[in-house]
Amino acid sequence: MCVNFLGNKKSDDYVAYVEELLSAYKAMLCSMSLKVHFLHSNLDFSPENLGAVSDEHGEQFHQDIAQFESRFSGKWNAKMLAEYFWSLVRETSTTGYKRKASTI
Repeated sequence: MCVNFLGNKKSDDYVAYVEELLSAYKAMLCSMSLKVHFLHSNLDFSPENLGAVSDEHGEQFHQDIAQFESRFSGKWNAKMLAEYFWSLVRETSTTGYKRKASTI
């Protein structure tokens, strides 16, 4: 996994490696954590060179997920995932306004 997906160059069949990892977790009757679910759901959006991504970005992701897991008492549900995605949308809003909003 580290060499074929998380390293400096993704292998051509990285999707198969992730699917194999998920199958192994399922065979061991492990429930899917939010981190693994996020990885699986966003494979197509991962950069080509994950080794070039700063550790700070990865650490920020883990801190965000830990905060959401504690807020929802460690129980994963669709509301938790939706709230996480909306927090990303709010943080990355690139809307620019030409005029300053007037206050009354």
